[in-house]
Amino acid sequence: MTDGETLATEILDGRLNAHRHAAYDHLRALVGPVRGRTPYGGVTWVVTRYDQARAVLADPRVSKVEPASAVLADPQADETFDAANNPFADNMLSHDQPEHGRLRRAVQPAFSPRRIAALAPRIQEICDDLIDGFADRGEAELIADFAFQLPMRVICELLGIASSTHDEIMTIMQVFFVEDTNQDVAELNQDAAPRLMDFVDRLIATKQSDPGTDLVTDLVQAEEPLTHREMASTIMLLIVAGFLTTVNLIGNAMFALLQDEKALLSLREDPERIPLAIEEFLRYESPFAPAVVYASEDMEVGGVKVAKDESFTVMIDAANRDPERYPDAETLVLDRAPRSHLAFGHGIHRCAGAPLARLEGDIALRTLLRRLPEVALGCQVEEVRWRADFVIHGVTALPVTFTRA
Repeated sequence: MTDGETLATEILDGRLNAHRHAAYDHLRALVGPVRGRTPYGGVTWVVTRYDQARAVLADPRVSKVEPASAVLADPQADETFDAANNPFADNMLSHDQPEHGRLRRAVQPAFSPRRIAALAPRIQEICDDLIDGFADRGEAELIADFAFQLPMRVICELLGIASSTHDEIMTIMQVFFVEDTNQDVAELNQDAAPRLMDFVDRLIATKQSDPGTDLVTDLVQAEEPLTHREMASTIMLLIVAGFLTTVNLIGNAMFALLQDEKALLSLREDPERIPLAIEEFLRYESPFAPAVVYASEDMEVGGVKVAKDESFTVMIDAANRDPERYPDAETLVLDRAPRSHLAFGHGIHRCAGAPLARLEGDIALRTLLRRLPEVALGCQVEEVRWRADFVIHGVTALPVTFTRA
């Protein structure tokens, strides 16, 4: 392998997670996409430049559907991974048009501006309730005590999950957020996914017999009917992606602020700046790193020829720090003018739940900064650890101290 291919492979297997941005700088200097070997033994084209990432994600010649001809290039690759039985493989994120449009239309009403705005009072109540639980301690672990719980409670509201089953879904989701995991998709499916599938199956059955005013009922009663598998896969996507995105948005944002007292104080003094700051947090420390798509025909990107059925791994966090797109890209600039970051994707598969994630992040940061006077990092910066996998980007724990309520 060339030096670029070795670097790309080490990014994909997580070895360079702690130094990924330095590695991205080297790959961007190579101009076009670079071939790397995936943890499953296959090969993929790693995209790190903003212009190429945006172009690939919006290219009609690119597909989200894994080609039937795709095979694992390495005979030693994990044979237990079976994409055909992947419970996450039948939702809007894994389909092209027209199926994508049908599945997206089924969830779109739940993410309308009116319904998202209606959730704001409840999100505020949840934030205050969580902080009430540790305000008198003078210390907290913000991921476990706050950032982990907030999005799960909001998702429960959105999906109409009964309060009596909140503990069950929380326990299941803890597996998806296990500290320092190198588990791949197959291993996660073998552990948490079957339990989540069973939970979702029961949730669908409940809404079929006792409909409510929630997103699952919307799916059950969709004008363009969904199969049970499509409903289940869609609900699982909304739970997992919605949870992980918001956990990491809040955790990454607070970690950045705790390292920059001036920035923290500026937002506390003028919270109306927080919505714009949210966009910079999403750019600076994107909650998800890659998006995987496939060439549906021979094509060329950045002067590199990519054959039909070969895959691209678009590194979102690399593109969002491309200095050709963002001046002083390695610096957090809270009032940076928005320039279409890719944290929520791009093109037809752009995240449908982005408005909700932004609202949760906004209310969470406002509330934390208001209610935790003199909040400070409760450990050395070097002691804060990032997740070990390269797919989900976030800190595993964030201890803080503050003046007691």
